[in-house]
Amino acid sequence: MEIKTSVISADITMVSLTGSFDATGADIVDLEMRKVARSGVNIAVDLSDVVFITSQGIRILMMTAKIANASNKKLVLIGPKPPIRKVLAIMGVDKILSIYESVDAMAGNGRL
Repeated sequence: MEIKTSVISADITMVSLTGSFDATGADIVDLEMRKVARSGVNIAVDLSDVVFITSQGIRILMMTAKIANASNKKLVLIGPKPPIRKVLAIMGVDKILSIYESVDAMAGNGRL
């Protein structure tokens, strides 16, 4: 699992994940995601290059969202491929977090 962060506006940080979001590398992703959440910004997580996700990956997303929510910030998901989106739906994540097809779709919504 690779993780990259970039600032896309004064109040939004993009976290881009690549590879399998599973136990391998989960600790590094968890630490980086918590660091971003504690910085007091909204978080857009780019899942477009994630090929596999486990319950551990979903737990990291949900715990990061909880930290962000404590600061009145949001975490949204961007661009999951259909198999990843299906897992997120089965686990009910789509009922809790907003999921957008692209950064443009998120920006057009204006609700982050």
